[in-house]
Amino acid sequence: MPGLVLPAHPSGRIVPPKTAAVQPPSLLRLPAATAPGGYWLVASFFLLGLCGAGQTAAAAPFMMRVFPRGKRVGYITLSNLALGPLRFVVPLIAGLVSQVFGYGVLFAAAGVFPLLALLPLWLIRLGPEPPADDVPPGPADGRTWPAYLPVPVGMSP
Repeated sequence: MPGLVLPAHPSGRIVPPKTAAVQPPSLLRLPAATAPGGYWLVASFFLLGLCGAGQTAAAAPFMMRVFPRGKRVGYITLSNLALGPLRFVVPLIAGLVSQVFGYGVLFAAAGVFPLLALLPLWLIRLGPEPPADDVPPGPADGRTWPAYLPVPVGMSP
């Protein structure tokens, strides 16, 4: 089965199976290493986009629930300021790791670090629940989706 055709590539595929492993690390991209063409890669980017959109929509209500009412703006600003430089620096570090240690270490780190990122969430879950009147309504209540997702013109929320 031929892959998606690109005239500039000698094999006629978007990503040949031997070079698919050098794509940016993600567990969703691993099947592309053995795929006959680039279809797995297209599907993995689609799934990663869905995950990113879901995380973006869930982050604000989660932070509103975790942080105290009087300090929410400061905590949300601090978390965004901390994440901004990381979005620039982490790909540079990943490129350096892949050049110095190889792609095996890079893929192992890409599997371990997301698990380490879940540890603070596990600790937060064990903490006390905030009072019910301190938690603002989130997108799950069905009333606030337009605040989180763009609504096309002409559609009523």
